[in-house]
Amino acid sequence: MIQYQKKTNLENFLQDNKQLILNKAQENEFFMTLNNSTNINPPLSKTEIEELTSYKYLLGDFGIQIASAIYKGAQNDDAIMMLSGVPMACITGRLPVLFNLKLVEKVDSKYLITQKGRNFLKCINEC
Repeated sequence: MIQYQKKTNLENFLQDNKQLILNKAQENEFFMTLNNSTNINPPLSKTEIEELTSYKYLLGDFGIQIASAIYKGAQNDDAIMMLSGVPMACITGRLPVLFNLKLVEKVDSKYLITQKGRNFLKCINEC
């Protein structure tokens, strides 16, 4: 009976404080990213950090792995696949998103990470 009471009290506490807990978690993620941005020259504004951090939800894990592979030197589809382990179909689907967000560019049939792409990877601790 006591265990049930404790569980109910914990569930009530969590339910009553759900929004506060979510806000604190978001603040912690923002401050972690803000601290990481001090390594970026020139330092980014709060708005730029929030924008770059939001990209990770658009790209997903595979998109981030592709950007990271390009940052590490992969310059074509095969090299990205070998370095990241991402399937070719996902690479083909994610590259246009990386281009549109201006995180990656294609120069002379080679993929290159942009400064914005480097800042993005630094903000999310991928480089």
